Amino acid sequence: MDKILRSNVFFKNLSNEDIAKILNISHKIELDNNQILFTEGSLALNLFIVLSGKMKVFKISPSGKEQILHIMTSGDLIAEAPMFAGLDYPANAQCIEKCTLLAIDREGFKNLIINNPNLTMNILSAVSFRLRNFTSLIEALSLKEVSGRLASYLLYQKEAQKSSKIELPLTRAELSKYFGTMPETLSRIFTKFQNLNIISTNNKIVTILDEEGLKKQAWGI
Repeated sequence: MDKILRSNVFFKNLSNEDIAKILNISHKIELDNNQILFTEGSLALNLFIVLSGKMKVFKISPSGKEQILHIMTSGDLIAEAPMFAGLDYPANAQCIEKCTLLAIDREGFKNLIINNPNLTMNILSAVSFRLRNFTSLIEALSLKEVSGRLASYLLYQKEAQKSSKIELPLTRAELSKYFGTMPETLSRIFTKFQNLNIISTNNKIVTILDEEGLKKQAWGI
């Protein structure tokens, strides 16, 4: 568990003693696929670290449309911002495969921060990183066509997975919710990219054949 904690920017450079203190104010949670971790508007009493499995953080519009904001996997932190602000959870979190999480008590964690400048700096770094991700998502949803969103996403996954052969962390249906579009539209764009010999697909495996061509799609050229 220590290794997973240290993989998150929140907990890097902490001493073994500090890690032990965090574990002392934490407890494990196990959730099945499709189980809800928290709902929008509920009081944020904990922040969570994904130890295994996969979760989505999402919002539901008044019309019932789902917009996925983040996909969380092992080592990712969930609900850090509302916890420190003493606010309610601003979105929903649900498992999309069986998950094990570490729930960290809000008040206990805030007490640790007071006497630990390294932890404070880590928090600022993590929140800044999350803000950059939100900025990219807002840009994609507001400024790019769906083809540009998909191309940017595939390029991001190539960078994250360090390979031209990438495994999509989401199903096509979940991806359509992430991009704010319909599954049929997303399917047509996948087909378009294949016909242009930019990518090849095999279920959830996508191979990038023409990175420059994919970049042009991302930039709308």
